[in-house]
Amino acid sequence: MSVDPGTRTDDAESRSGDEGRRTGDAGRRPDDAGRRTEAVTAKGLADDARAGASVPLAAFERAADALATVILNTAAVVDLHHVVIGGGVAAAGPLLIDPLRDRLAKRAGMDFVRHVKVAPTSLERNAGLYGAAALALQASEG
Repeated sequence: MSVDPGTRTDDAESRSGDEGRRTGDAGRRPDDAGRRTEAVTAKGLADDARAGASVPLAAFERAADALATVILNTAAVVDLHHVVIGGGVAAAGPLLIDPLRDRLAKRAGMDFVRHVKVAPTSLERNAGLYGAAALALQASEG
C-alpha cells in the first residue's frame, strides 16, 4: 500500500485496514494541509484522547492490551504482586490505567495472577532515574 503524506482525510489522518493506524510521516501531527509538522508526544496523544479523538483513544486501548499481556505473562512466571507503570505515558493516568486494569481483570485466568495490582508511579517521569540511582547505590555498597 502506498500513501501520499500530503493527502488529508475527513479527520486529518490517513487510515489503512487497521482502524486508527496513522500512515504517511509517522510520528507527526497533520497541519491544516494534511502535512505532518508537529511531533507526536505522549502528552499530546493523551490530550487528544481526552478531547475524544478516536485514533488516540484506540492507541491507549492497544497499549492497555499489550501491557496486560506482558504483565499477566510475567506475573505467571515470577509471581508479581504489584506493578507500577512509569514514564511519560503513565502521566495519562486513567486513559491508560483504567483500561489496563479492566483487561487484567478479564484476562487473568489463573488464580495466582488475579491478585496483581497496577498503579501509576508517584514519582512521575523521574521513576527511572530513581530506580537507576538506587541500583547504582546498591551496587556500590555490595
